Amino acid sequence: MKERIAFFAITLIFYIAYFKILQWGWDKFIPFNRISNIIVLFILVVVNIPLSLISAEKTIRLIKAL
Repeated sequence: MKERIAFFAITLIFYIAYFKILQWGWDKFIPFNRISNIIVLFILVVVNIPLSLISAEKTIRLIKAL
């Protein structure tokens, strides 16, 4: 149970970090309109969530290896 809670906490941390990186880049280079909002939603769901899960899994494996 502790491992599962730790996994989701680390996943949440990675998700927020990736979201902030995406927000910084998106605000600088891409104007706001409906299409860009749909693209951001697609990126958040299809790219950001799996990337957060993979990063959390790799981090936990690295911690266990130490």
